[in-house]
Amino acid sequence: MGAVTKPQKQPPPWRIGQGDLDAWSAPYRGWHYAADPVIPSDLKIPGHETFHSFDVPTVYQIPGEAGKWFMSFIGFNGQGLLTSRGRTPASHPCDEAGTRRQPAKPRGFAPRRRAAPALAAVIGTMIMSGCSTIGGPHGSAGQDCAPAFSIPRMPAVLIDGRANDWGAGGFRVDALIPDQGAIPARTNFAAGLRLGWNDAGLLALLEVTGGDWSEAEKITELFGRDSAEFYLARYPGSAERCQWLVAPGMDERYPEPRVHLQEFATSPRLLRNTVAPTVARVRTGDGYRMEVLLPWKALGVLPRRGDELAFQVMVNNHERQGRPQENLLWFPMSGAAFDSRKLHRIKLADEPSPPVTARARVRVDFRGEIIECEVFAPLLMAAQPVRVLSAGRPLAAGTLAEGANGFACAKLIGPGADAAAVTLDVNGRVADVVPLDLPRADLGIETSVRLDRAAGGLAVAVGLPEHEGAYRVARRAPGEAWQVLADAAPAGEFRDAAVESGKVYEYGISRAGDRFGTDYFWAGSRVPLRDRRGTVLLIAENSLIELLAPEIRRLVFDLVGDGWQVVRKTVLSTQAPAEIRAWIRAEYERAPDAVNTVLLLGRVPVFRAGHARPDGHGNGTSPADVYYGAMGDAGFDQDVIPGRVQLAVGRVDFSNMPAFGAGETALLRRYLDRDHAYRHGQLAVVERALVHDNFFGQPERFAYSGWQNFTTLLPPETVRTVTWPNVRPGMSQFFYVCGAGHGAAGPVAGFGDAATLVKTPLEGVFTMVFGSFLYEWDRPDNLLRATLAHERGALTCGWAGRPHWYLHSMGMGETIGDCLRRTQNNDGADYKPVGGYGRGIHIALLGDPTLRLHPVVPPSDLRVQAGSARGVRLNWAASPRKVNGYHVYRADAEFGPYERITKEPVQGPDLNDPDGTPAHYYQVRAVVLQESTTGSYCNSSQGIFAGPAEKTANAHVDFPP
Repeated sequence: MGAVTKPQKQPPPWRIGQGDLDAWSAPYRGWHYAADPVIPSDLKIPGHETFHSFDVPTVYQIPGEAGKWFMSFIGFNGQGLLTSRGRTPASHPCDEAGTRRQPAKPRGFAPRRRAAPALAAVIGTMIMSGCSTIGGPHGSAGQDCAPAFSIPRMPAVLIDGRANDWGAGGFRVDALIPDQGAIPARTNFAAGLRLGWNDAGLLALLEVTGGDWSEAEKITELFGRDSAEFYLARYPGSAERCQWLVAPGMDERYPEPRVHLQEFATSPRLLRNTVAPTVARVRTGDGYRMEVLLPWKALGVLPRRGDELAFQVMVNNHERQGRPQENLLWFPMSGAAFDSRKLHRIKLADEPSPPVTARARVRVDFRGEIIECEVFAPLLMAAQPVRVLSAGRPLAAGTLAEGANGFACAKLIGPGADAAAVTLDVNGRVADVVPLDLPRADLGIETSVRLDRAAGGLAVAVGLPEHEGAYRVARRAPGEAWQVLADAAPAGEFRDAAVESGKVYEYGISRAGDRFGTDYFWAGSRVPLRDRRGTVLLIAENSLIELLAPEIRRLVFDLVGDGWQVVRKTVLSTQAPAEIRAWIRAEYERAPDAVNTVLLLGRVPVFRAGHARPDGHGNGTSPADVYYGAMGDAGFDQDVIPGRVQLAVGRVDFSNMPAFGAGETALLRRYLDRDHAYRHGQLAVVERALVHDNFFGQPERFAYSGWQNFTTLLPPETVRTVTWPNVRPGMSQFFYVCGAGHGAAGPVAGFGDAATLVKTPLEGVFTMVFGSFLYEWDRPDNLLRATLAHERGALTCGWAGRPHWYLHSMGMGETIGDCLRRTQNNDGADYKPVGGYGRGIHIALLGDPTLRLHPVVPPSDLRVQAGSARGVRLNWAASPRKVNGYHVYRADAEFGPYERITKEPVQGPDLNDPDGTPAHYYQVRAVVLQESTTGSYCNSSQGIFAGPAEKTANAHVDFPP
């Protein structure tokens, strides 16, 4: 018998050899390992849900790649490893075509690469935002989130109300405070909180001071009187959330605690598996102590150290002696029942974060670029130094002093901060962390666009964010039919090389299985200058012609100086709308290829039509300025616009606005002053968009009109989530206000009314507002018109949300009126989602419809002199902006039509016109290659004018009756 050879043990197929490890790790040696967990234990990676217990997180940089951070980590599911390495967003410089990068939004993992089955591994790209949770990422692109508070594990706590087993443990919040107004005296109403966790749920210990207890009779209305509200969610902004109302049982009529799950604030899926919290309460000498266990099972959570969730508590007090209800809370903004972003991030840990010993309320003033901070602390902290810091940088400092109602207080003012949260420091120790912004709403697709001129050709490179499914990519020339380029494009970069320089292309991106997962944009490289924009019909109420003669004359010059022909007419406020429409239609039929816009100035008669109210509040007619823009023959008494809309109609009307304490003429004058200043680059506008969404989580997602447009037209990191009135706006390009409430009979909840806008104007050039009854802009002190009435107010406003508006063409030089017309004509064939009440007769624009997104500061001081031989010589002062040159235009009449006499932009601030005479009129415009987020186009400033002196001195403009 021959020798038997023992089989050699073979390494398992998933084992990684040392040589591979050495080769792979060589570029990354010498960096530091972060011992504390920075990755949630349960990442919920699609297809790999069993992977848990992530460990060994390492954060590092690569030499030569400044601004980019990488992270590696490992996870284990009992069978195989999961590894991932990725990097943070990074911006890219402009290319020669003038494009700008939009940084990617945190979105989780990239497309999975196929791995050996035995290894069951995933290699993917992870965008780090500084905030990921067990339920999903949140936060703004390019913006960190408020940090998470560590909650300690406390397995020995029993829910009995005595709290002896807490000892000194738990994460402490020493005082809950109101989100606005005076803080109540501690002897009347005060509350403190401690938190812990065990395998069954989140533990909360409330100590409440009060008296004369009054609790609601109806279980569904516990929040209206003495009670506590507890909110728990997978992460701030998650739809997987629960709200419990707890009456403490201090009212002699209701001697035991009562609990109610608030259905409208709880995810419908969770309602089917709801688990009641465990509650115990004992009376104390000056109030009560309550212990609560909020069960993990209610969220379907299996708790592990390192997991992050979201939590909020609010304690309500209502005295029977007629005092108004008071609310004390931990998060600095109320409204968590409607918006789960208003929850604090908490992290399950073994040791607690430092206690919250003092509290702060912070308001952001974008106008003055400052923050205003109110600090409340126990009296024993009086005389201690206090600071507000952002990313470790001191913003403001002061000293706590004895204040009202038994608190030490301070008011601090410092420079503004871009961080999502600021830190309150008392005597060198962290006392509180205050969120400034809410986490970013995940609406729309924040694609990135890059124009690539590689290999002598042009390609549009579209960055498709990480997503489980595929994308549909379509393209068209504006106004033509969509052509599908890809039906199942994976995440990553999609390239379209079938494009040409100088042309505009419209792209539509949709995400499979998500009706709000859409993005539309215009793209192009070096798109030629558009000299002529068509004909605008300027219709003014008769009484304004004398009262506002200089301002109206200036407006006509501004329109002509932007490429418009202006046809003028006066009307009476009592005139029949049908007569006005007949005149408009006659002008349109005279030049259908030119007439495209109508501007109504003053009390031009309002036409009302329709039957159904688009806000869902019963039936009734709506103001319908689209009556003046739809030139078809069909009758106009239905809810849907009959036929196509040919003319974009905008209205500037300040009649019946008593809240502003100024007459209609004065309000119109200051609006026209701001309109002129914006066109000429004299209005200080920050490249920023603000979104106030008080309907967050509502299935129709009304604020989609803001998110989808603003993150397309501006770099996404400049789009901020704000709450009103926690912010004083400052003039931004865009502002979207989505407010719940009865906009006709009273203020809009979370926002206010016209009187609010008198004190704190909505400072956005282009604004959209949504709320009940607000679309009825002909009511006195209507909020849409009120946004335009202040001297720092907006220039346009529309009721957006039903339906959704699409403004993306403004990125390549189109007007807000063009976007209005596209929205009115959208039946779903052009843009999805349409939203409720698509093509409704209520869709209207308040403000000047000819305004554009990128104003250029024009030249100045144009002079025309007779030439030495023949013709004339023009001189002007150069634009303060770096420009590509100047175009010169000539006309026989003051308001044109003007013809361009320069083939190419002239470089110097002068020109000889051999064919000109002193009787001619001239205008000069600066020309730039305008870079936008999706391409580049030739843009021009407003024109400046000169002509015969004796003819240009007249301050009046002729308006035919």
